[in-house]
Amino acid sequence: MQVGRRLLFDSITGAIHSIPDRSGDVLPNPVIQGEIKVLEIPYGQDTDKFARAIEYHVDTTELVVVFDSLTPK
Repeated sequence: MQVGRRLLFDSITGAIHSIPDRSGDVLPNPVIQGEIKVLEIPYGQDTDKFARAIEYHVDTTELVVVFDSLTPK
């Protein structure tokens, strides 16, 4: 079975919410401004981009992932 990626995002800001444990000199957790929504990504779609992603968010109007910054190939 192949299951695609699932992104949880803020319905207002489009910010992706996958926040790992942190310690030391870190920022507090972001404030969620809207509802948490789910975007299902088909298996294998944009695999290379996700692997190279430095920063990305969800366009809340079009419901697509926007890759703001990628590492070079």
